Amino acid sequence: MAKSIVWMAVFCLLVFELVLVVLLCLPLPWGMRKFVVKLVGSAKGIHHVQTGIVFLLLALTLAFASSVQEMLFVTEKSNAYKFELSSASGYEVWEYSKLRQEKFRSERNMYLSLFCLTLSLVLRRLFELFANEVQLRSQLEGASKGTDAPAAQTEKAGDKKGN
Repeated sequence: MAKSIVWMAVFCLLVFELVLVVLLCLPLPWGMRKFVVKLVGSAKGIHHVQTGIVFLLLALTLAFASSVQEMLFVTEKSNAYKFELSSASGYEVWEYSKLRQEKFRSERNMYLSLFCLTLSLVLRRLFELFANEVQLRSQLEGASKGTDAPAAQTEKAGDKKGN
């Protein structure tokens, strides 16, 4: 029961991460993108987000390791369980079917945790790219404001000389 709750939480996290990746890949207006970066990147927010991401990555890594270990155990157990299908009793077939279900479940859990871990790293990189974009755009705006003022002053000076 507890394992199924953990894997349901991993699945919900995977769906949440997929939605976030899709939303972050959509072309957002500049003001909204800047707001998101400032919201998550604030001094209070960044500490909580980074701490949460570290714990999340640790938990996902442990879940991945656990699922790999379980998959290897079930595969070994399944390989050791040999029987002839033609001479097998109903119990042996049922037992073999149960092993195949366990193997499928352990492989599914491994893929879930690996995809979730990968998406966590993708989200982290996407946010870093957004933060870099905001910083570069603000530098560009500052530079364009700084160059516009001298150009306007030289135009005024040129008008005065022409008159």
